[in-house]
Amino acid sequence: MDLVRTQALRWAHRFGLDTGGHFEKTCCWSCAAYALPAAPLEVVDLAAKLIGWMFVFDDVYGEGTDPTEAMEVFDTCERILRGAPAPADNRYLLALSDFRDQCRRLAGESWMDRFATSMRMFFHGCLFEMTYRQTARTPSPEAYHYLRTLSIGLFPPFDLLDLACGEISPANLRLFREVRQTSAVLCAIVNDLYSAGKEEDSLNFVPVLSAGRTLSTALDDIVDLYTRLLDQQAAQIAELVDLPELDAAERRVAYSLREWVHGNYAWTKLCARYTLPATAA
Repeated sequence: MDLVRTQALRWAHRFGLDTGGHFEKTCCWSCAAYALPAAPLEVVDLAAKLIGWMFVFDDVYGEGTDPTEAMEVFDTCERILRGAPAPADNRYLLALSDFRDQCRRLAGESWMDRFATSMRMFFHGCLFEMTYRQTARTPSPEAYHYLRTLSIGLFPPFDLLDLACGEISPANLRLFREVRQTSAVLCAIVNDLYSAGKEEDSLNFVPVLSAGRTLSTALDDIVDLYTRLLDQQAAQIAELVDLPELDAAERRVAYSLREWVHGNYAWTKLCARYTLPATAA
């Protein structure tokens, strides 16, 4: 973890991503290490850089106030991931271009294309959220469940599991769709519970489920939802690994999604990003 921390921070400083220690506060190396406990060091390093980049990028563009600017930047990001050069005047895009080049040392064109598509889904979720932020509206639980599955931004990091375990064959990608969605929502619930105290907007499972009800009832519902989704994830993984068409590498990817969810929980408890500042007694 110490080595990955050093490498991630050196990378962030090279591109100017750590203004005010913002990148460092994500503890992205810790998230990567907990979520990928058995992965090769080079994949953990990629995960740390990606997670840290997504956090600081989301704070600037994903949670921004100009949808036109956001759409332009999101489109540029996707073009970069598909091979276009990055503009020289944007630190986030230059860092993304460098990250793409690092991925290419481990992945083929098929994986790179899938990763770019996963990033597009994250951008779509950010734009979906922006509509609610600008109108100060609270989405329905169903709408929030859908948009948070995308905006939590876990599909691109989940793609890194292929680099650690072995790529999922194109024919079997559809078999992983539901368990990836369940895993993303589980991470989103943990994120929302730990960040509810410091966030003021309505895009959080806590205010969404507490609309018209008491906070205590909403929290009970969130715990119940998380528990049910954990059971659902376990059942989905068990069903996946029993399929005869999956090879050993694909089964490892399925099990790794469970490790990611529990690793994400462990990291969130430790992350300075979710720690409220101390207040005077």
